[in-house]
Amino acid sequence: MDEKRDAMKDLGWFFLILIGFGVLWAISGGLRSTASRLTNVTVTSDKTGVVNGESFNGQSISGQKSVNGYGEQIYTNSNSSGSSSGTPSSSHSTAQIAAIQNKSPFFDRVTLRSGNVGTSKASSEYVTLQASAKNTSFIDVTGWTLISRTSGASVSIGKGIDLPDSDQIPLNQVGEIYLRPGDTAYINTGRSPINGSFRTNKCIGFLNQFHSFNPSLNNSCPALKSEPLPPPPNNIDDRCLDYIDSYSSCKTSTGSLPNYLTHECQVFITDHESYGQCLNYHRNDNDFLGKTWRIYLNRDQTLWKGSREQIDLLDSNGKTVDEITY
Repeated sequence: MDEKRDAMKDLGWFFLILIGFGVLWAISGGLRSTASRLTNVTVTSDKTGVVNGESFNGQSISGQKSVNGYGEQIYTNSNSSGSSSGTPSSSHSTAQIAAIQNKSPFFDRVTLRSGNVGTSKASSEYVTLQASAKNTSFIDVTGWTLISRTSGASVSIGKGIDLPDSDQIPLNQVGEIYLRPGDTAYINTGRSPINGSFRTNKCIGFLNQFHSFNPSLNNSCPALKSEPLPPPPNNIDDRCLDYIDSYSSCKTSTGSLPNYLTHECQVFITDHESYGQCLNYHRNDNDFLGKTWRIYLNRDQTLWKGSREQIDLLDSNGKTVDEITY
């Protein structure tokens, strides 16, 4: 009887302890707490995960986590200032996922615009690229591609020259085309009047006199009357000064100068009235280089439709920089 009584006493203590654990479990949150801890676990496609804000691979993750049926998630690194990374969630459509995955790092840094399309002449057809003024570095656009999604036409941007030394560019001088912050590039379908793509400069308007550009080059060159005269004593008289004041900018004389001009006056004019001479005097000016590129695709036929057209701009890795539809 004593042994039976002791056994019953031990069993009673066991149930009391068990009930005590149950009370403590209920007080600490019970089933909801356990479920919360279980649902606060995420697993990414690379087998990493997060429990209560601590990642399996040691990287702290902030923000609400969500898991989809494929084990992928959109997450925000705590040190990323709110920028998103990772793989698209299942809430994205297939087209959206493809667009996100194919977006170039130059997206929003270079903008594609229709310039003059729907024309019948390749020499008159062009689109433009605009580099954002907020860019902090030069962007190499050599090898980028323009594609028509309607016709399938495709063409790549070649090389050019930052400073053409004459009105005919030697092919061995061309190099990569870099857009500086705020630069504009006219991409002309036709052939270059001076044998290549080039950046404009302070003297480039001289080339308008003997070549046809579309659109025309800026016809603003250093005025002859603004050039410093020979130091006195000199033979620059009032008739010479009147002639210089009336002399057109960006113009090379194609005939003889008036006989009434002194020899020194004529030498001064011929020393400043050509593209090459302008380069000699101004290539080291702080404002010498322009903000515009003229890029030529060297085609004889037009590329872009005048309407119902979509043109994509792809970087050298085939990623989408921008697109236009009209």
